[in-house]
Amino acid sequence: MSTPASNCDSVIIPDLVNMAPFRFLINPLDSITSPASDRWLEAPGTLTTRKMRTAQRGLNAGLLGSMCWPELENQERLQVCADYVNYLFHLDDLTDEMDAKNANIVREAVIDVMDNPEKWADKIERGEAHAISILILWMRIRKVATPLVQQRFRDTFDDFFVAITDEAVDRKNKVILGVQDYIYRRRENGAVRPCFVLIEYANGFELPEHVWHHSSIRNLEDWADDLVSWANDVLSFGVEYGRGDTSNIVISVMNERGVGIQEAMDVVGKMFTTVVEDFLTERNALPPWGPNIDRHVQLYIQGLEDWIMGSTEWCFWTKRYFEDGMQVRNTRVLEFQHPRRK
Repeated sequence: MSTPASNCDSVIIPDLVNMAPFRFLINPLDSITSPASDRWLEAPGTLTTRKMRTAQRGLNAGLLGSMCWPELENQERLQVCADYVNYLFHLDDLTDEMDAKNANIVREAVIDVMDNPEKWADKIERGEAHAISILILWMRIRKVATPLVQQRFRDTFDDFFVAITDEAVDRKNKVILGVQDYIYRRRENGAVRPCFVLIEYANGFELPEHVWHHSSIRNLEDWADDLVSWANDVLSFGVEYGRGDTSNIVISVMNERGVGIQEAMDVVGKMFTTVVEDFLTERNALPPWGPNIDRHVQLYIQGLEDWIMGSTEWCFWTKRYFEDGMQVRNTRVLEFQHPRRK
């Protein structure tokens, strides 16, 4: 059945790709790693329903890995990164409509795999798909990552599960967070932080604790997370708003300020520009830590910038949000449907 024309609308979105003055590249290994990533996710029988298989078609999550790690020459490590982001989208679809209890069950299973991989090794024989996927992925990461990087990855991944469990409670209670509370929640529930940890894994280094916890590094990571997440919120707005989702920066601005969609989009665009400026200012004022550490810091910051631009561009290349993403990119006109009244 076609949608009534009165239910359709459009909005001009911020010019996100030109607001962030960072490079955009695609890893030349993409033609190898992207198809391999889809095969990997399907192999353990993870995509067990028609809805999951449909969501996977046209997702092109492996390309996201190639856009966010564009100069990574180590094919094995790029494959791990591509597989992880692919797995994240599966987790997102799996938990998106779960209540807090079931979201926490998934959390306990996944994190327990990471904490006790030996105990879970026999899960492969039992055919427990989620355990198989994360167990295989985790063992591949552990082969190369230092213990500290492993711990950071595990902890930030766990923070993601805590955040989506809290989000499930708010979804049930029809709570729309205020803008600042939403920003704090969004920094965790998008699973961007564990992807940032994989910058260290991919490049074969670890930032020392005193550097990783330094206020400048924390600010840069927070702001990069904001830019990645807000761009995704803007570009997924048409899909999410139409189905009644309220966990979106645009919705929080609308609700807090009492404004319409276009004005809220404009506000988010200004917020995006401000954070880009803050990021650049902080990046250019980093303290020195010594030649070797400084080199690793620069690799880490380059990784953050690649994630900002790569993840934003990817939204136009996947079928997850648009039938014709390039048209949306060029015109900045995003069509959407108003949620049906219940």
